Formats: sequence, structure tokens, C-alpha cells
Amino acid sequence: MSYLKVVMRNAVSNWANMAISLVISFFLAPFILHKVGNTYYGVWALVSQVTGYLWLLDFGVRDSVIKYVAEYHEKHDGGMLNDVINASLKLYSSICLGCIALTFLFAALFPVIFTGARDATSIARLLVIITGIDIALTFFFNVFIGILMGLQRYDVFSKISIALNIAKAFSTVYFLSRGYGVVSVCLIQFCANTCMNMMVYVVSRRLLSFKLAFRKYGKGKAVYRMIVNYSFFAFLNCIAMQIFSFSSNFIIAIFLPVSSVTFFAIAATLVEYMKKVILAGTQAFSPLTSQLDAKDDPARIATLLVKGSKFSLLLGLPVATVYLVMGKRFIGLWMGHEYSALTGDVLAVLTVMTIFSLPHYTISGIFLGLNRHRLTAYCRLVEAAANICLSVILVQRIGVLGAAFGLAIPHLVMVVLVLPVLATKIIHVRVLDYFRLSYAGPIISVIPFAVSCFLIESFMAPQSLAAFFVVILLLLPIYMVSAWFFAVSKEERRHCKETITAFLPAGLLR
Repeated sequence: MSYLKVVMRNAVSNWANMAISLVISFFLAPFILHKVGNTYYGVWALVSQVTGYLWLLDFGVRDSVIKYVAEYHEKHDGGMLNDVINASLKLYSSICLGCIALTFLFAALFPVIFTGARDATSIARLLVIITGIDIALTFFFNVFIGILMGLQRYDVFSKISIALNIAKAFSTVYFLSRGYGVVSVCLIQFCANTCMNMMVYVVSRRLLSFKLAFRKYGKGKAVYRMIVNYSFFAFLNCIAMQIFSFSSNFIIAIFLPVSSVTFFAIAATLVEYMKKVILAGTQAFSPLTSQLDAKDDPARIATLLVKGSKFSLLLGLPVATVYLVMGKRFIGLWMGHEYSALTGDVLAVLTVMTIFSLPHYTISGIFLGLNRHRLTAYCRLVEAAANICLSVILVQRIGVLGAAFGLAIPHLVMVVLVLPVLATKIIHVRVLDYFRLSYAGPIISVIPFAVSCFLIESFMAPQSLAAFFVVILLLLPIYMVSAWFFAVSKEERRHCKETITAFLPAGLLR
């Protein structure tokens, strides 16, 4: 199977998994709220957020499993595969124990930290313990999830995840309808995740032959150091991204009324949805790059850089166009007209930032695959520091919009001037060729769509949320046809046709 087909298969499966998860969450959330009540729903949400920080204990180990499984599987080096898997299991065992210890500490301190939850102390503690143990067990099985991703079988993982998410949704409705409380929701999640872990383990053993030797494994300390060195910079990347994602809300809350956070958060949420779509499509670039690097195939890595960046822009530009041209109207219809002006301005700034940021997901994935991600870690840490300093200054001068500019300016410097230069130098592509081949087609393709959006907004603006979505759906074929002819090559068209044909029922092809 060609690498382009692999990319498309993984992207489609990741999008399907993400879409189904979002739909289930959208419809299940109000049902759970109605059944368990405000207090216990709030406790459940708070527990989920607090225990969510335990995921930072991963320390980037799964990223290292993905990278080295892809590399050594391509090299047919079974010895190193066994060493990497067993060393990672040993690391995750320690992480698992640490996670359980922190879980019981959180459970003990929960009513002390969150005094408003004292009426539900026993339930809150039980939820923390169940969720924490669930996360701890998932850490251990992260090795096998990493194996699937390293083998570029995101489609298998997505199928398992979709099936269990649907089963979890039906189970939640069943038990809550019969009077069970929020603990049942937590236990259902625990059981579903445990089933997923076991299924991933079984599938990974079928797809890859490896021996578990927990106490003794091949090169031991050398492999352990290799994984830790790789994981450390993956962890730094994660920390920097967390600062990038959440610092603006804190800075606004410190210098402005807390209510001001809402205006920024609405716009940031919309941009985050766009980023998730791109990330789901480019997630497999890291193991694919490791595989190509193991083959010593720099030409294909260069092609992946250009086509991956173009692919990200093709996905993100129509959404960005709607945000820029019709964003204020959408926010007014969705959240209320009082949010249109300020939130619309914030959305415009963040959208411009994101347009230039779209290709950087491809660059980041390739750097992870090449073990050059320390460069992105250093860049992101510098960017995070600049973001905080600039935001603090601008928020005090121009308010909420200052937080948007404080976020956008350092990020634009990194994704336009720094990362492309580093990437093209490492991968041996001319900078001008990279920008021309990556940006030209998508930008030309989006012009007819942008003009159409502008005309609709100016003369036939939708007056309801339903009408807004109908208009966008009617306009999307304009973009798709334009992109098909101006941005997609003949080879890419052929692969697209083959992928679509593979998903169609056999009867339609006769």
C-alpha cells in the first residue's frame, strides 16, 4: 500500500472516531445532567478536569513507542522492538504506581480544596479513585496503543474506540434510566476503557510479534536512556502547548473581570475545533516519517512535508474563511448578539494565526519521526514565554483583544519564519519551493468560496443557525470543485477515487 493511501486511511478513520465521539458527547451530556442533577454533574465534571492532569504523567513515553516501533519494524529488527516494548512497559509500571498514589492523595484532599463539594464528599472521592485507577491502567496499556500507531493502524484503534463509545453511550442511558447515579457513569467508563485496553493488547499481539520479558531485556539501560531522551522533549512540547492553550484565560482573569474570559473562550473554542480536525488528519505523519527515515528515503520525506502542509491547508482554509467572513454572524446566532462584536474580532485574529499555523502540524509530526523534536520543544518554550509577556502587556492596554494579539504574534513568528526554515534546511527543500507548492494551490482554491461567502453575508445573510449551516453546506461544493482542479494532483485524484470507491457499497459500482 502506498504511503498516500496509508495517510488517507488513517485520516478518515481518525475523523470518523472524532466525529462520533463529539456527536455522542453532544447528545449524552444533557441526558446525564438531567438524570444526575446539577450537583453531581458538577462534581463529575470537576473530577474529570482534576484527574485529567494525571495524563501529564505520560511524559511522552507513548510518542517514543510510536517512533521506535515504526523505525525498528521497518528495519525488521525484532531484538530492538522487544527491548523498546519491554523498557516502555517498565517505565509505565512506575508511572502507573505514581498515578495511583496521586489518585488517593487527590481523593483525600478533594473536599479540602473544593469546599463547595463537601455535600458530595464520599461520591467525589469514589469518582476520583475510580477515574484515577482507570487512567493508571491505561498508562500501562499505552505501550500497546503505541504499537498500533507505530504500525500506522490508526484505523484499527478507531474501530475499537467507535464500537466501545457506542456501547458506553447505550449502557449509560440504560443504567441512568433505571435510577442509577453518577457512579454508574464512572464505572461504565472504567469498564469500557478496560475492554478497549484488552482488545488493543490482543490486536497488537496479532499484528506484531514480540516477547514480553519484564525483568530482563536485551540492551537494558541503553534502550531505557534512548526512550527517556526522546520522551523528555516530547513532554516539553506537551507542556509548552498546554501553556499556549490555557495561559490567555488566566491572564485575562487576572487583569480583567472574570466575565471577560467568556468572550475569548468562545473564539478559542471555535479555533480549537478546527485544530482538532487538522491534528486528526496529520497524526500519522510521525510514524510514517520514522518508517521512511528507516528506509533512508529523504525524497519521500520531502514530499510528505510539502503534501502534508498542503493537505492541512486544504482542510483548514474553508473553515477559516467562514470564521473570517461570517464569524460574527455565526457567533451572534450561536451564542447571542451581545457576543458578536468583541468575540468576532478575537476570532478573526486567532483565525489568521491559525491559517499560517496549519502546516506546522505536519512539520511537528515529521520532526517527531526524525527525532528532531527538541527543536520544536525549544521553539515552543520560547514562544510560550513571549506569549505570556506580550499578553500581560497588551491585555492591560487593549483588553481581551490584547490576549489574542499576545497569542498570535509569537506564534506567527514561529510558524512562518522559524519552523519552515528549520524544516526545509533539515529535509533539503528550498524555502520558496516549500511555500509555493504548499500554499499556492489551497489559496487559489479558496478564493471562489471566499467570494461566495462574502456575497451571501452582504446580500442574503442567514437569520438562523439552521439556515447558516444549510448555506455553508450549499457553498462547500464550490470549494471542493475548485480544490479538485487547482490543488489536487492527478496522482492524488486517483488515490481519492480509490479511497471513495473502497467505502461505497459494492452494488453502487455495478
